[in-house]
Amino acid sequence: MTPARPLPQASAVELGITVTPAVLSLFDGSTLSISRDVPPRAAGRRQAALSGLIYFFGGRIDSPGGFCGGYLGQSGDLDGCRAAESATRWVITQARILPAGMALLSRAQPYPADYRRFVEAKCIMGLSSSPLWMLNTQTGAYASSSRLTRAQVLQGEMLAADICAAIRSHVFGGRANSHPSPASNLREAAVRTVMGATRGLDTAEVMGALQAGGLSSDGLSWGYTIRRDLNLRERQTRGTPRIFSCTYRSRRVFWSPTLTKAQALAGYDLAHP
Repeated sequence: MTPARPLPQASAVELGITVTPAVLSLFDGSTLSISRDVPPRAAGRRQAALSGLIYFFGGRIDSPGGFCGGYLGQSGDLDGCRAAESATRWVITQARILPAGMALLSRAQPYPADYRRFVEAKCIMGLSSSPLWMLNTQTGAYASSSRLTRAQVLQGEMLAADICAAIRSHVFGGRANSHPSPASNLREAAVRTVMGATRGLDTAEVMGALQAGGLSSDGLSWGYTIRRDLNLRERQTRGTPRIFSCTYRSRRVFWSPTLTKAQALAGYDLAHP
């Protein structure tokens, strides 16, 4: 395997990001450590990540003036059966990050595997919606969350929300990308399109906004893909969905949780008299 060539490193100050080092005690007895001392190469980051349960490396993507973003994952995935399968991709991805800071979640008593994967998925989804440019996407969350109790789902959502809030405030100093910003895939781009709207959007409007941003789909029915991603897949991972939707005037309409259903549909009616 040919190692990816790391980008020229820059300090957090040069990246325009204010990192606040801290050791935060979370409600379930876990600890989230925030540091600005990030190993410059993938091998060093892997070694640092292995000392925790969930890790995050963040900064600028591709250039000192690039978008804010990073990579979050489970530490165990770097030293288990999946590690060999994704090693090359992980190394290449890490080379794209000009790091400002890192976060590491630790706990004396490890979490059950399904619960840990659910928290990982919710963290990735939450940070991506910030919006930050997450270089990885959540996988396996549907199967893992289906095996959790309601209490575990509620607690996992709370833990993920606390982790996301700490990363946004301590690693990025409250900085986020303007809307819209790059997303890891079309699903995340569609989510951001809806979350950035001030009213409900139907499938054709979401598709139009993505096309205006230079995105396209190779699928036979892009409209179906958008409806599936924003309706079915957002609800497959248990907990509060990032996007709400309903059938209205024979169309599927989507809106952000910052709007009430009445506000979303009233705005849609004004745009479609």
